[in-house]
Parts: sequence; structure tokens; C-alpha cells
Amino acid sequence: MERILITPAEIQKLMGFSPTSFYRMLAKRGDFPGGIRAPGHRRWRRDDVLSWIEKQTRK
Repeated sequence: MERILITPAEIQKLMGFSPTSFYRMLAKRGDFPGGIRAPGHRRWRRDDVLSWIEKQTRK
């Protein structure tokens, strides 16, 4: 498993979302992978996000 961390902007680009749509989705959906928080930053494991996207396309 890769341990690459990606930013919200990178996730938005992967998903084709605007920043507003991305943060709205985070607020409404409880099944998006949890991010790693650091002071002033939030990152996600790339593999977790890609896996989540794949699961959504199979629904």
C-alpha cells in the first residue's frame, strides 16, 4: 500500500469537483475516508481515496 498523502486540491482534481462541492460532499457524506489532520492542514492517503472512488463507481 502506498503511503502517499494528497491535498484537498488534488482530490478535487481527481473527482472533478470544485472546492465548494468537495467540502459540501465531506460535510454530507459520512463514508469518505478520514483525513490526517495537522495544524492548518488536512491530507488523505491516496490509496484510500482511490479505493473510495472505485467503490462509488461500482454502486
